[in-house]
Amino acid sequence: MATLLSNKGPELLIPANRKSDFVRNRRLTLPDDDLTPGSLAIDEKKAEAHPEGAEIKSEEISEILNGTLDGKLHKTFSLRLGDSSYYLPSKAEVNQILSSTTRERRSWIAERFDCDDFAYVLKAYTSSIAYINDELKLGLCCGIIWGKFAWLSEFHACNWFITSDNGFILIEPQNDQVYPPSDCEGSVTFAAA
Repeated sequence: MATLLSNKGPELLIPANRKSDFVRNRRLTLPDDDLTPGSLAIDEKKAEAHPEGAEIKSEEISEILNGTLDGKLHKTFSLRLGDSSYYLPSKAEVNQILSSTTRERRSWIAERFDCDDFAYVLKAYTSSIAYINDELKLGLCCGIIWGKFAWLSEFHACNWFITSDNGFILIEPQNDQVYPPSDCEGSVTFAAA
């Protein structure tokens, strides 16, 4: 797998010959000197920086989720992993994904675009990154989780990643905040990737 950089420094996931601008939520070709936030490219010289450990099997994800969230899973908890293997992004790659999103420009609308919809959008965005990236052979290890979390007083949906260098983390997709797994307070009924 690749360590992924852009013309702005450590970033991720878009081949240099297919630069894209996700800030305006559409693909387009950018000139080499464009420094628009969200303009992402791979540094081909670093393409083999993480040949080991960048892939994780579904069974290992299950073990990590069950171990990390031990005692916080509801008795009806269900985990659905759609693929047999995933790519473990670094924490820096996750931060770049979050900084390149436009979800914060959307407004929360009850029953129409609320917590689960924000979580679906972030998950879909990570899937689209994997889809357009010829260097990435697996989907990113990112998913959606439902439970109770320290930053809210009610049942909630948010995202999770397992990173190559920081393990399991939670993401609040409405503001891109990163939380440790200890901020999961329990009642987790479902997680998926």
